[in-house]
Amino acid sequence: MAQGAGREFGEVPSRPSPYALYPWLFVCAGAAHQVLAGKMQPAWVAGPVLVAFIAGFMAVTWLSLRTSHQRAAYMLLAGLGAITLALNLGFGGYMATLFPLLALACGAVIPWTDRQGPPLPLVAVVVVAGTGALVTWTQGSPGGDVWQDL
Repeated sequence: MAQGAGREFGEVPSRPSPYALYPWLFVCAGAAHQVLAGKMQPAWVAGPVLVAFIAGFMAVTWLSLRTSHQRAAYMLLAGLGAITLALNLGFGGYMATLFPLLALACGAVIPWTDRQGPPLPLVAVVVVAGTGALVTWTQGSPGGDVWQDL
């Protein structure tokens, strides 16, 4: 254990708690407000799919960080990517804020290894950010919306 100023500090855990990532879900607040205000139609589709995204984010981070079910976490991460893309292609607007959350999930789920080449989580985050910017740009969004995804 490390000591500093008369205090003992425990070992740093190799994995963060999934609870540390859950507050990032507040990024979805703008999209949720748009759905609840009826600005994304049909809201009866957008609402449940947004809830599925939130539940999927929580499940994928929990599986990856608290269990040994990595295969299930990878499958859920792929599903989360599909949901993110579907919401953005179908509704646009504030749904673009889901891409940074997907990138965060990729960083939490995909293992950092000592292999040669760039770390896989970094590659995944760059791909997600680029996809988000491309989707936002093709929908004719203003430049500020495109840059929020990068």
